[in-house]
Amino acid sequence: MILDTNEILAFIKSGKLTSLPSKRKKKLAALVWLAEHIPLEKTFTEKDEAALSDPYIKPPITYSESDLADAAEFRDRIHAQALELVHLTRPKVMEVTDRYPVDVYFQQHWDYPGAWYTIVAIPESVKSREAPIDTIVRDTLAKYR
Repeated sequence: MILDTNEILAFIKSGKLTSLPSKRKKKLAALVWLAEHIPLEKTFTEKDEAALSDPYIKPPITYSESDLADAAEFRDRIHAQALELVHLTRPKVMEVTDRYPVDVYFQQHWDYPGAWYTIVAIPESVKSREAPIDTIVRDTLAKYR
């Protein structure tokens, strides 16, 4: 099997592998790329080795009150956009129905060489910012039929 690193360019940002592809061929190419970029002359601590040996196991998400406030604000903006769309057909509706709890608006991303960071963003299960808005609009309109 020939491994083409061009296939994994979408997973490399600023010279760092940001996530592991799910398809076997791309995953192998990503692991080869990662192996090629581990400095051989460096002496690794036990913590470094643990980070390199199993970097894709996500730790439990922990967040502060400030993080929760940021996520709630982000979610409120999505709700406001959804409510605007609901008002086009149901102007008297005052709140939307959101199946996504606030904690799914947190995402974890791996930053090579093994540091995880948490961001507030659309739920990982959706493909675009419009997708949760569309779902919220549909759920809200279904509730008020």
